[in-house]
Amino acid sequence: MVPLGSVEPINKLSEKDTMVRMREALKRWQEGGWDYLLVTGGAFTSKKIMTIPGSRVMAQWFLAKAVPSDRLIVEDQSRDTYQNVEFSLATVKACGFSPDQVEITVVTHWQHAIRFWLTFRSYGISANLIKLHYPVGIIGSIREYVYISLHALDPKGRLVGWLNRKLFRQNR
Repeated sequence: MVPLGSVEPINKLSEKDTMVRMREALKRWQEGGWDYLLVTGGAFTSKKIMTIPGSRVMAQWFLAKAVPSDRLIVEDQSRDTYQNVEFSLATVKACGFSPDQVEITVVTHWQHAIRFWLTFRSYGISANLIKLHYPVGIIGSIREYVYISLHALDPKGRLVGWLNRKLFRQNR
């Protein structure tokens, strides 16, 4: 599973995080051991930046790198980490798999990985984590610690996710 990170205008995947995750996932895919690649992330920002879900752009990149289309699963509705997990589990189920019987590996920044771990655990799923270390800046790091705390208190994001979407959503 590769979650969308930042996106730059227009529909360009950020080199600072999303592309780092994708390159690592592609390397792991090419080494074998994974049957499918799941990309997750909807259109969560202004139409001046994103006109299509980020996971669709990610899927195009993986297809161009020779990942077969029948091995690529796309979840394109999520707007935050809570929804990445919730909607990805539903997508996996819709593909005919039982989420509690598949091995899920998340490729993301090490702080973000903690949030995924907490959220997957709240669904009874033990996800594997590939924790990447790349710079996120002091503000990004502080924000991640705040988000980790919120995920620890509200692992399925019922309250926090709702507040986040109400307070921080941009016009779409």
